[in-house]
Amino acid sequence: MERLIHKVINWAEESNIVNGSDLKTETLKLVAEFGEMACSINRVKECRKIIGNLMIIMIIICRMKNISLYDCLEFTQEITEKRVTNRRFVLKIMTQHLGKLTHNIIMNEDIGTNMGYLLIYLTALTKILRYSLRDCLEIAYNDIAFQRGVMFDGTFINETDEKYDTAVAILKSQKPDE
Repeated sequence: MERLIHKVINWAEESNIVNGSDLKTETLKLVAEFGEMACSINRVKECRKIIGNLMIIMIIICRMKNISLYDCLEFTQEITEKRVTNRRFVLKIMTQHLGKLTHNIIMNEDIGTNMGYLLIYLTALTKILRYSLRDCLEIAYNDIAFQRGVMFDGTFINETDEKYDTAVAILKSQKPDE
């Protein structure tokens, strides 16, 4: 799993998402993806890729805050709630932590605790759905791994876009000489 997380981080950095986006934008993506996942789960639809997308966004947000997703687990407590086997209950708890995480990001506060709980409950949800968190992340990563593009002025520009070469040239000119 650690190797896969590093691949996601490398992809996000090469695509200029870590430096070219901002925490509020990535948080909005996380909230939107969470809503899509909740709808899929309530309709009993396949949602491995969506769960993986959530993980990717969580990894990117943590990278933007210079923390490891796994380090966030240090701030959490063991889950003793017996209803963690109920998917709707888990979604409800995740919604609460997602709201708190959003607040933390807007207020520029520490995100470790709520990010850690999101990861714990996302893991619990994958167990309920009989998925593997690693498989979900791998499916989503494989979907983006070959997408070439860059984040430029808050917009992801695919390599097939006519603006791509200009955006890459501008980004390269902004980097300090190595």
